[in-house]
Amino acid sequence: MTLWKVNITEEEESKLKNVEANNIEDILNGEKLKPTRMFRRYFPKGIKTEDAENIHVIVQVPATGKCLPMVYLK
Repeated sequence: MTLWKVNITEEEESKLKNVEANNIEDILNGEKLKPTRMFRRYFPKGIKTEDAENIHVIVQVPATGKCLPMVYLK
């Protein structure tokens, strides 16, 4: 699982439709969060009042693996 720091307003939510794992950084100006660091290091001053209702973290869930058709055959 990968976490990304972003700041997406309600008006910018349409950008989420075209996002793929390899372009979160470019399209959403995302910063990949390191799993060994605390959230407060990425948000040291908290979240500004005007940004409070924005999207701030995106969770990228890994794929579950390849489909094995032979398992589903009877």
